Amino acid sequence: MKKYFITACAVTLSLILSPVISVNTLRYIQTKSEMQYVEYTARDGEKITVELNSFIAGSVASVMPGKYEPEALKAQAVCIRTYLFYLKSRNEAVTYEKISYNSDETDEKITECVNSTSGVQVYYKDSPAMTLSHALNNGKTTAMEGFPYLTEVESSGDLLSPDESEEKAFHGMSRYGADFMARQGADFKEIILHYFPGTKIISE
Repeated sequence: MKKYFITACAVTLSLILSPVISVNTLRYIQTKSEMQYVEYTARDGEKITVELNSFIAGSVASVMPGKYEPEALKAQAVCIRTYLFYLKSRNEAVTYEKISYNSDETDEKITECVNSTSGVQVYYKDSPAMTLSHALNNGKTTAMEGFPYLTEVESSGDLLSPDESEEKAFHGMSRYGADFMARQGADFKEIILHYFPGTKIISE
C-alpha cells in the first residue's frame, strides 16, 4: 500500500529501553498471509505465537499505566512496533532483556490505542529506527553515538513526576514525558518527533 511520509521538524529543545524486561524471549517476526505475528519463546522454553498488534498491546501494558493519556499510549505502541521491525531488519533475536510482554495487563483502552496506530512506524532515512523508550529521566535524554536521531532533547515534564528519577538520563522517549506532552495537547506524532528528531513517521 502507499506510504505516507511525515518528515520530522528540527527539534532544538533541550534504559533502559523498554522495550523493557519480560519473561519471554522473542525469536523472530514472521508474516502469515496478510497478518503479522510475533513468535517468542517463554523462559520455560514454550514457544507461543501472538498476532502483532496483540503482542504490542501486551508490551505497552507491561510498561505504561492504563491511566496514561491515549496519545502517550499510541506513541509507545508505535515505538514498540518500530523496534520490532528494526530488530527484524537486522535479523536479530530479541531476549526478554530487550522487550516486555504481559497479556494479562492489556485492557480495552490500550488495545484501541494500538489498533488505531496499526501499521504506523518511525523511519530514519529508509529504515525502521531504533525507537528506545524509558520510564523516566532527569529532565533530558542523552545522545547515542552512531544514531543521529537519538540525541539530547529536553524532557522537562519528567521533573514534575511524583516518582523519583535516577540522577542520569536515558536514550529515546520518556514514557512519563510522553504522557506529560499528551496532557499539554500533543498528539502521538508530535511526541515521537520530539524524542526522535530527524525521523519520519510512515503509515502503510
